[in-house]
Amino acid sequence: MRPEHITGRNPVSIVFLSLLFLLTATALPLIAKAKAEDSFHQVIEAAGLEEVALETVNGSIDVTGCDGDQIIFDAALMVEGKKEATCRELLEKIEIDVDKDGEILHIDYESKSKRGYSITVSYTLQVPRQLEIDAETVNGSIDLKGITGEVDLETINGSIDCFDLSGGASAETINGSIEFRNVSGELNAETINGSISCVCKGEAPESADFETINGKISVELHKTPDAHIEAAALNGKIRLYGLSNIELIKKAQTFSSVLGSGKGSYDFSTINGSITIDIRGID
Repeated sequence: MRPEHITGRNPVSIVFLSLLFLLTATALPLIAKAKAEDSFHQVIEAAGLEEVALETVNGSIDVTGCDGDQIIFDAALMVEGKKEATCRELLEKIEIDVDKDGEILHIDYESKSKRGYSITVSYTLQVPRQLEIDAETVNGSIDLKGITGEVDLETINGSIDCFDLSGGASAETINGSIEFRNVSGELNAETINGSISCVCKGEAPESADFETINGKISVELHKTPDAHIEAAALNGKIRLYGLSNIELIKKAQTFSSVLGSGKGSYDFSTINGSITIDIRGID
């Protein structure tokens, strides 16, 4: 028996019925997830502390440096899933851990997981600006501003934004961008899928090591650094501004030069993306 006798339907009719089914399905009301939320607040004396170490899994981290000798810590807790009762049950089992270990303040949390339910714990802190910060999350962004101590930041799915830091910074993500604004000291930035940018209107960083695979790198400095600069863009081109005394081959993919005393080291590398270097304070 031939195939058309088996189906017994015209191909046009089949397509029409399929489209009708899709339109009917999308017209049905969406089933909203249940949600339960809570908050945590604590004021911690910072006397004797040198570092704050933060760790969460699904949630953002926001740290602001300020004057004073106290740490103001707030956490936003949220559970989403099918049933509100289960969300509240899981919410009540989240425990925020705040522990002083010598000169380090550790902030973390414990929770009970359940299939079909997501738990989000985000941190917001005001800390004495001289403290060192070690922050780590998996699914969430990290924002730091006004810190003079050294910072070490790591996430997997999220962006990292550093503003007004003077103690140097190390930032690492996989899926997300990294941004430095008015940051000095030694800078290290590494991402796989994301761009890296650095804008410094004050002092230029002592050194900078920026590396990405799928993304562009842009650097804008308002003062000439004393550094040896190396740049490489495998599948992209390098653009230079403010370096009138340095010749660059059109569509160049590598660049090397020494500015000032060459004391520091600037190393920029990308595979799929461009590199832009704008040094506005050059003589």
